[in-house]
Amino acid sequence: MKNYYIIKRTKKDILDDIKKTSCCYFKNVKRESHSDEFFFALESLFREFMEKIEDTILIDPLPEEWEYSWRMDYYKFELLLMHYEINENKVLLRVDQVFTLIKIPVPMLTAEEFAMRHNIKAARVTQWIRRCKIRTAYKSGRTWRISALTDLPTRGYMDAVYEIPELLDEIPDKFYPLISKSSEVIICRDKDNIGMYEISLYNKKLECVQKMQCNTREREEFEGVLIANPKIKYKPIFGNVYSEIISLKYRGMGDGLYVE
Repeated sequence: MKNYYIIKRTKKDILDDIKKTSCCYFKNVKRESHSDEFFFALESLFREFMEKIEDTILIDPLPEEWEYSWRMDYYKFELLLMHYEINENKVLLRVDQVFTLIKIPVPMLTAEEFAMRHNIKAARVTQWIRRCKIRTAYKSGRTWRISALTDLPTRGYMDAVYEIPELLDEIPDKFYPLISKSSEVIICRDKDNIGMYEISLYNKKLECVQKMQCNTREREEFEGVLIANPKIKYKPIFGNVYSEIISLKYRGMGDGLYVE
């Protein structure tokens, strides 16, 4: 059985999609999977995002092969304009152009605000960041800023991916040659030795250009530099908020997507 994908060519289409997706998520998500503060922040951001789209003048409807889409992460909500390459059978082959039309930033909390939200001490929050337990943060001067969509850290280590932009500053000389030549960094714990980690560096073509082995202290020092830089963004390998939201909507879909 084919799964049909309706291209969202109007403002109503994209608003209906966002509303349906968010309603499905809040209805079906396990409430214990996140804090009450997380859900409150997420609901507020969805409302603000939809209100911004509603108030914005958009091309309506879009020409064929163009679509409105959206995405979000720990730092922003975005409305996108996308162009698809479609074959003669109307199968979506690939997206060849993407433009950001609207961007709603996720509020960033200080360590003190995050601590008050969860009724803990600010010093504990700062320690979590320095130990790389909280990765959705960055340093602004001497102040840590933490995404409002951040939960309390869980026990154990989780592998991580960091996106590296082309232009970087405020990188220590010790790590600049490594980070400046990378587009993505993946950090994974050794399966056979939990005290060791593998750091893999990838270029723009997502080709692995270097791998390093390090211990916990070395990993925390390197990863701490990535977290502190406001231009470097953390992407969880598992537990991504957007994928969690979308999975509840598209669970059970097959591989083929066809235009309707």
